[in-house]
Amino acid sequence: MLRPVDLHNCEGFTVYTADQRRVGRVSHLIYGHDLDTPDAVSVVRHGLTGTQTEIVPIGRIDLINPTTQIVQLRDE
Repeated sequence: MLRPVDLHNCEGFTVYTADQRRVGRVSHLIYGHDLDTPDAVSVVRHGLTGTQTEIVPIGRIDLINPTTQIVQLRDE
């Protein structure tokens, strides 16, 4: 289980899928009713087709590694 402190420090981290495909970088956290715990993260990807944003629910995050600044997603 992710701790809120892990989530609050992940802005700018690189996001990878479970099979190590790069998704993008965490742009910002998205909060719902609970202002202490985010509901999702906004992931920004820059490419040939421009900038794309994907909203990733917290439940899809498997781990956050502060040393390598990587957010790893679970298989869907």
